[in-house]
Amino acid sequence: MTITPPLRTIHWFYNSPGNNGFQVVERVRQTLWDARFYDFWFDSQSASAPYKVGGLLHQQAADLQWQPNEWMRLRSKAENGDFVNILSYLIGVKPALGFTDSDGFVNVEWRLKDSEARWQEVNGNPIYQSSRRL
Repeated sequence: MTITPPLRTIHWFYNSPGNNGFQVVERVRQTLWDARFYDFWFDSQSASAPYKVGGLLHQQAADLQWQPNEWMRLRSKAENGDFVNILSYLIGVKPALGFTDSDGFVNVEWRLKDSEARWQEVNGNPIYQSSRRL
């Protein structure tokens, strides 16, 4: 079952959040704080699509990257099930796949488009470990 929260909370994922890095990251921060998730600090790393914010999540390196209305990727040094659940709730979609990259970061991806093509790209590729559909 897909849960669809109010559009105002997910505007930055489903539509362009703009091209001002401060405003982009502030929209993400406010959405997460409104969802009562506080154990992170992100700064803007890219103010154009694909957007990227990064910093600390549970005191470990992490980043969140997305192409509006297409896909989103959480990349972190550890499994972050609570954060994955919050993001899934906020965008109203469950994650499509997960893997560990060559730098040892755990990746979780949400896909609205081309999920099967991305799975084929990741699954069996030796630079990605522990690939799984979620």
